[in-house]
Amino acid sequence: PKTSHNLRQHLLPLLKEGMVVFVPGFFGVSEKGEITTFGRGGSDYSAAVIAAALNAEVLEVWKDVPGYMSADPKFVPEAQMIPLLSYDEAAELSYFGAKILHPRTVEPLRKLGLAIAVKNTMNPDAPGSLITAKSAQGKIPIKSVAHDTDIAILKVHAPGVGARPGVLARVSSTITGSGLNIKSVVTSQTCISFLLARKDLDKAYQAIQLLSPKPYRRLEKVQDVALVGIVGKGLLRQKGIAARCFTAVAERNVNVEMISFGPSEVAVYFLVRNKDLQKAVEAIHTSFFQSGNRESTKL
Repeated sequence: PKTSHNLRQHLLPLLKEGMVVFVPGFFGVSEKGEITTFGRGGSDYSAAVIAAALNAEVLEVWKDVPGYMSADPKFVPEAQMIPLLSYDEAAELSYFGAKILHPRTVEPLRKLGLAIAVKNTMNPDAPGSLITAKSAQGKIPIKSVAHDTDIAILKVHAPGVGARPGVLARVSSTITGSGLNIKSVVTSQTCISFLLARKDLDKAYQAIQLLSPKPYRRLEKVQDVALVGIVGKGLLRQKGIAARCFTAVAERNVNVEMISFGPSEVAVYFLVRNKDLQKAVEAIHTSFFQSGNRESTKL
């Protein structure tokens, strides 16, 4: 609220005078008066905050790419443009490695229903991708196959570790208390797996080793993995989508190391070995987009 008030107070009078205002988007000032940076893609988030504060009709974000694609063209040259996707789909794609927008860009705009137009600086007349509350609907709700190679796993092994009260909270708070971000958590009766950025793996391992008494039998570090994210509205409600994905992957002799369903209604992810990443992405993309199986979409 305070940021929005300041933006309206300082920017609106200038805009009403017909001025073009340039605002630095990569850094800002905290409530304590300290200068802080927003990290990679922070300018996208800043633009969204400004657009929401000024109640803009649309936020245009200009990039050096055509827009959101059905896969990374470096992996799949036949990747297709995604003309329309929802806030959730865009956020999940950003989270799973499609570094087009900052993952939090949609947050300030969602409540107001403001659209985001992703445009290409190298081809200004191209339609790009439009992000709105609605998503294009089809019989096959796959929008894109994203991937992320900045993944490592810290496995906490112990009998009943996933069911013992307090263990997950204790280990999680130890990791986050060390200034590290947990990307995801997968639990079972005998193991809790934390998905982390590769650079954070050793630090998290060392922090948990210092716990006393130790809530685990052994710790295991896994670095040779990559994440594949399948994104699409209604993905988990349509029968047979997951089976089709994993059948396509299995036919390429790719072993799935870990699977996660449920946290998001528009995304499923799984892990494979790094050497198998491109084969997995290609297999799923071919199954849905290049086999004559892609259904036409409608609003």
